[in-house]
Order: sequence, then C-alpha cells, then structure tokens
Amino acid sequence: MKDNVDNNYYLGWLIHFLIGMSMAAIMYAYYFHFNKDIIIWTGLIFGAALGVLGVAGWSMIISNHSNPPKINWTYFFLQLILAHMIFGITVSWILARFSSCA
Repeated sequence: MKDNVDNNYYLGWLIHFLIGMSMAAIMYAYYFHFNKDIIIWTGLIFGAALGVLGVAGWSMIISNHSNPPKINWTYFFLQLILAHMIFGITVSWILARFSSCA
C-alpha cells in the first residue's frame, strides 16, 4: 500500500508542475499575442483567478472524500490563493525580463 501512496505523491507533483507550465504558457500567449504590455497587476489577478480555481477543485475533492484531513480549510484556501497570486506575479516578472531582452 505504501508504494501506491508514494507513486501518487510524485504523480500529483508532476501533474501540478505540468499545469503550472500550461498556465505560464497561457500567460505568455496573453501577454505577447493580445496585450503587449506586461503588467505585474495582471499577473496578480491571473494568479488570484488560478487560486480560486484551485479552491474550487479542492472543495470538490473534499466534498467527495470519505475521510478528509482535519485541518483548518479556511487557512488552507487562503494560502492556496496567496501562493497562486505569487505564482502569477513571478511569471509576469519573468516574462517582462525576457521581453526586454528581445
């Protein structure tokens, strides 16, 4: 049983990483094909939207789980949104640096 948990753990991180790369690619497409100006505020808003999607996903998982962890979900969801806002700002900042090199 432990091997399945370990494999799921790594699979979860891999999927999360791939989703993050996809979201960064979407931000790249937005900035360079629709909005030529890279603004950190846009990254903040985009990250907040991703965080809200994450909360929705986790809420569905929790509601369908037979024995969810006993944690403070409010704090978990707040940190989830904050972390995704930082992600959006970071991606915007990196894209702004690359665009100034072109």
